[in-house]
Amino acid sequence: MDDIEFVVRDGIARVVLNRPDALNALTLEMAQALDGKLREWEGDASVQCVLARGQGSRAFCAGGDIRKLYDERAGDYPRRFYRTEYRLNARLHRFPKPYIAFMDGIANTVVSLATRWLPCTDTPTPPPMTMPLISAT
Repeated sequence: MDDIEFVVRDGIARVVLNRPDALNALTLEMAQALDGKLREWEGDASVQCVLARGQGSRAFCAGGDIRKLYDERAGDYPRRFYRTEYRLNARLHRFPKPYIAFMDGIANTVVSLATRWLPCTDTPTPPPMTMPLISAT
């Protein structure tokens, strides 16, 4: 899948959200792919930790892909997306290995926040009124 990339090397699983033109907004397919990989890595003793980052400099992940949710509102895509995203959120929250999200730019999703480690650059940009606890100060 081109929108999300996975590489494991030297005990480190790397996740790259690869939709910089859409601020790396999460789609159903991306959430399914990440959830599947996390399930796989939970039981893989060779994976010691997971590092996640967004492609580009404007956003780690802007959250769910609102445009896609709107465009697909007549079908069951929104229900499937949120069911999958909430399952992913729960998996990230209880993931037994370090999951480290490198937040740079916009970071408005549990893919960034459901972790104990939140390294930020000097430019994390939470959307107004959604994640006020994140700051570089």
